[in-house]
Amino acid sequence: MASFDGKQVEPDRVPGAHRCLTILLVEDQVLIRFAGADALRGAGHEVVEAANAEEALSLLNCGLQFDLMVSDIKMPGSLDGAALANRVRHDWPRIAVLLAAAEWPDGTVSGTNFLQKPYTDRALLEAVQEAVGFDRSGRIG
Repeated sequence: MASFDGKQVEPDRVPGAHRCLTILLVEDQVLIRFAGADALRGAGHEVVEAANAEEALSLLNCGLQFDLMVSDIKMPGSLDGAALANRVRHDWPRIAVLLAAAEWPDGTVSGTNFLQKPYTDRALLEAVQEAVGFDRSGRIG
């Protein structure tokens, strides 16, 4: 049984549970990162967490393979989420990118999926499906 939006549900009823993805979750706010990771893991995904863009790039440069990167846009450090997304799209083009923020800043990465904060577990999982091209049956489209 998986937890989804605070309820116990069968894994096949959770959006995104049909195919296990390996997801890099980049979020500087610990509670938001933990909640997002729990929701993604509850849907059957493998999640690697990073607190900022520098940690994310270290993981990527080590050769870890990801299907998707979910990143906050506004983060402290030398790179924000938009700059990280541009780098990932250039250096690792097969990794889908999903950016999250309270509002979409001008000049952010075109062609990148966006998730409005604050978000529910359901909204996160649906955005993950959209970002990697799932159809409703869970098949990659």
